[in-house]
Amino acid sequence: MNSRRLGAFLLVTLMVLSVAGPSQAAISARQWSRLGLSRMGHHWSPNLNKPLFGRHLDLVPGQTEKRTFYVRNQSGEQARLRVSVNITNAHGSLQRDAFRVAARTRAGWWQHVRHTGSHAVLWRTMARGAVIPVTLRVRIRPRADNTSMDRGLRLQVKVRLSKRIR
Repeated sequence: MNSRRLGAFLLVTLMVLSVAGPSQAAISARQWSRLGLSRMGHHWSPNLNKPLFGRHLDLVPGQTEKRTFYVRNQSGEQARLRVSVNITNAHGSLQRDAFRVAARTRAGWWQHVRHTGSHAVLWRTMARGAVIPVTLRVRIRPRADNTSMDRGLRLQVKVRLSKRIR
């Protein structure tokens, strides 16, 4: 009777271990991102999950909206940061001098996007553990005509952290 119980115990233990899968440490190591993003600079994740400006932001001529998010280098070594802005569905609004889109880090110079498509707007070297604020600005120029108010654009921001080659 004892050998049957021992055999059943070992069988159940083996089944439980095979279902449990890899250890929590192995899962955490696979999910750890070298790039940390945060809206406020406190809670970090690999992405921001929600749009910076919301799905439907309505602007009127002369209005400016800014959103800041934070980037952290979690790689343990110096790395290169690249922020790209991709603008689609602008219907010529950027070329007509109505919409203005720009980005900057800290209090640096605004890097303007003047055409649709993908544009690298920020690039810099980040020390390990460094945190850098990135601000995006969208505005409609005060002299924009009424036709600009029926227009829109889609703005997508891509943040990439890569190994720095010496």
